[in-house]
Amino acid sequence: MKRLTIRLALLIVCALSINTAFAQDVRQKPVVKKQTTTTTTTKQTTTKKPATSTKKNEKKAVMSIPEGTYIIRSCVDKNFVVDLNGSVTQDGNNIHIWTNNNTAAQKWIVRYSNGAIIIRSAVNSNYVIDLNGSVAQDGNNIHIWEFNGTDAQRWFPQYDNGAYIIRSAVNQNYVLDLNGSNTSDGNNIHIWPYNGTNAQRWLFQRIDGGVH
Repeated sequence: MKRLTIRLALLIVCALSINTAFAQDVRQKPVVKKQTTTTTTTKQTTTKKPATSTKKNEKKAVMSIPEGTYIIRSCVDKNFVVDLNGSVTQDGNNIHIWTNNNTAAQKWIVRYSNGAIIIRSAVNSNYVIDLNGSVAQDGNNIHIWEFNGTDAQRWFPQYDNGAYIIRSAVNQNYVLDLNGSNTSDGNNIHIWPYNGTNAQRWLFQRIDGGVH
């Protein structure tokens, strides 16, 4: 009986020693923390610049006639020029084509008025090229008339390959036109719808030199 008691005591001591050793082992074992990796995704936004065209806006060159005194030559035949009949400045006197002779009847003074030109006679600058009755119709005549500031006396020059188309301010579809494209002394100048022929193209030659 005494031996049994001793054995039980030894078993209890051994058990206690094992528990103590296990507890110490647990305490000494390092605790490994699980590291969690947080991935931050940054959304990249691309700002698009507005598309810009490298092509420049092309504007058609506007070539005006400088103010001055000119001989106005026909592009049908440059030896023929705009002429005031008989060099007479009176209302209604006709304007026609004539061989160049360098008289005042063939010299014209260009002046600007509200974006248009007034074509004054060098014989008497109070008289200007005028559209008969301010009527824009095929074949209506031009003549000389005292200046009054109406659209019948205002003209828009349009540059055209070295020459000018002279458009009426009454109706810009109508231009100065040499009747039948005929260059003979006294042939009439009137208005006609634009058609691009040389009968409607005029060369402005400055008296002091240079061609416009």
